[in-house]
Amino acid sequence: MVKINSTGTKQWDKRYGGSSYDELSKISQLPTGEYFVAGYSSSPASGDKTQGSQGGRDYWVIKINAAGTKLWDRRFGGNLNDNLENFTLTPDGGYLLGGASASGLSGDRSQLSRGGEDYWVVRLDEAGNKIWDRRFGGSDKDHLFSMGRLSNGSFYLGGYSHSGLSGDKSQASQGGKDYWLVVINGEGEKLWDRRFGGSLDDELRSVIRTRDGGYLLGGKSDSPRSGHKSQNSRGSTDYWIVKISSNGNKQWDQRYGGVGIEELRNLVATPEGGYLLGGRTESGISGDKSQPSQGKQDYWLVQVALSGQEAPAVEETTAVTANRESTVARINVRESTETRLQVRPNPFTEHLQVSLALTESGPVSLQVYNSQGQRVTTLFQGQAEAGKNYQFQWQPSVQQAAGLYLLRLHTPAKTQTTKIIFTK
Repeated sequence: MVKINSTGTKQWDKRYGGSSYDELSKISQLPTGEYFVAGYSSSPASGDKTQGSQGGRDYWVIKINAAGTKLWDRRFGGNLNDNLENFTLTPDGGYLLGGASASGLSGDRSQLSRGGEDYWVVRLDEAGNKIWDRRFGGSDKDHLFSMGRLSNGSFYLGGYSHSGLSGDKSQASQGGKDYWLVVINGEGEKLWDRRFGGSLDDELRSVIRTRDGGYLLGGKSDSPRSGHKSQNSRGSTDYWIVKISSNGNKQWDQRYGGVGIEELRNLVATPEGGYLLGGRTESGISGDKSQPSQGKQDYWLVQVALSGQEAPAVEETTAVTANRESTVARINVRESTETRLQVRPNPFTEHLQVSLALTESGPVSLQVYNSQGQRVTTLFQGQAEAGKNYQFQWQPSVQQAAGLYLLRLHTPAKTQTTKIIFTK
């Protein structure tokens, strides 16, 4: 890990590992200022790893403080390979881990394999102790990459499935790999599942909620027009996004690509109501690609409007960070009924009044950023109580430039960004 400041200057670096192979999948800063680090490890108890391998690769999580000092670590796995790909925070301050597991009933895994790889989720308390685990899969290979929490305490799990109608999968394959979305309750029980795909391989990598309560699914597709895919491939694999309703019904889909290979890795909801798609491309100017290649593979960002149509370029600059095998990390998430955040007046000239109320207690941070993504001030960071009305005030310094600022609220469930205008 390398910690840098807002101008890119290194502040510190830390390594965490054992005597064998260890790979990082995701890092998130917690509302408390600490960090939660997640990935997988094949190391025995050695180095920074305090527990031995259960067999093959295991889920491995580490909690560190703001200076990078390790607070604790935990491993979870079975007798074969278990690859941790993602996690989300839970309402009680704990964590839900998700990835793919080839293990059977062994080690920390409490259920038999459905076949090949399964989605495997493990719920932890705030101290990293396992509460429960669940597997979801069919008779073939199913791999989880994306997950998130709903305001009612349920969770959504997204990835791809090579399985037919079998096990936990309630619909037959469209051909090859399909996008597969599973929604579970807070106890790990499946509520519903949906698959989307064409006649060839379609791999889901990212899922986000949309403002209307639905979901946007994004990944790569090799399929021609078939099944749920309404457009032919541009070349090899393309970016493919699918918009579905809150109960899993498809509303529309779009593909973006050139004559070569494009692989979408992440989705972001923009303040304007559209979406930013990020991944990599090997194409030159062709199809939806408007610029020549810089080499073999390039980052490729595509901004689209709410309907999925390609949107014009945006001049406003927002900070973007990258995680493993992806080019965009989350910037903004939809407004939610889970919080009530009000700012007034907006625009303002002297001071801004901020009101905040939560429906769930938990750790919260409320910070102001400038248009370049640099943090200006922290209005609040700590534990907030449900139902209590909090009042904060921001009075910019004399040296503070007039213009656009972003007020960012971060809770265990989401990150919400509000535009504010400071005038002099």
